[in-house]
Amino acid sequence: VIAKDISVQKRTEDELRKRNTEFEALVENSPDLISRHSPDGKYLYANVAVASANGRDPQEFIGKTMEEA
Repeated sequence: VIAKDISVQKRTEDELRKRNTEFEALVENSPDLISRHSPDGKYLYANVAVASANGRDPQEFIGKTMEEA
């Protein structure tokens, strides 16, 4: 029974990893501006399109508010 439970968990983790990879590919290759922000308005994530629109590296946005960026 324990081996079966671990097998189900492994399949679930593998599927989650696969979906995460697919999501990342979609977001990183989208021409749309996509970003995530913390409750206090700081960038947690900015895709390449956000950075391209501003002529900057995506990592330059992380930890800054829209006004700071």
